[in-house]
Amino acid sequence: MAAIHIQGYSDQISLQPGDRINFMVSVQGTSSYHADIVRLINGDSNPAGPGPKEEVITTTVSGEYRGRVQPICSGSHIVVNDRDGLLNLGAAISIHAFIMPTTPAKGAQAIISRWDPERRAGWALVVDDQQRLALWIGDGGGGGPYRGSGACAADSGCLVLCRGELRSCDGPRGRPSDAGGQFR
Repeated sequence: MAAIHIQGYSDQISLQPGDRINFMVSVQGTSSYHADIVRLINGDSNPAGPGPKEEVITTTVSGEYRGRVQPICSGSHIVVNDRDGLLNLGAAISIHAFIMPTTPAKGAQAIISRWDPERRAGWALVVDDQQRLALWIGDGGGGGPYRGSGACAADSGCLVLCRGELRSCDGPRGRPSDAGGQFR
């Protein structure tokens, strides 16, 4: 017998009497599920503790529902359907986010992204696997070369990252010249 997996979430965290709430549920391994509204009295599942305790609230929600698989993307995010390609790197783009990484040791995590990991193409502002803020840029061909620059104002916490194609006055487009020099 296949394992039954039920995942769900609500569109509201808390309510006042008379407010409406919606529940999104994904069911795998069965074609139906039973739902009740409960008042959670104790959520402690520690074996040494008192154990979970809940009280079923009588509502019209209680009952059997047809189930289906509905992918649930966990984490705080949105998906933007970019049919017109406005988020492509072919044009100027500015990325801004207020972040507070709560699981930085979890590995690389996108903050804002239009990145295809299989092709290694697009761009992504990430907390990388070294727990640093990083900007990934790829063209799918291992490509570039690209120039990148960044600036950070420690007093305000402002960080600016820039990317562009490498060009020189005497070298072909997209290839650096052989002229030496140092960054200052």
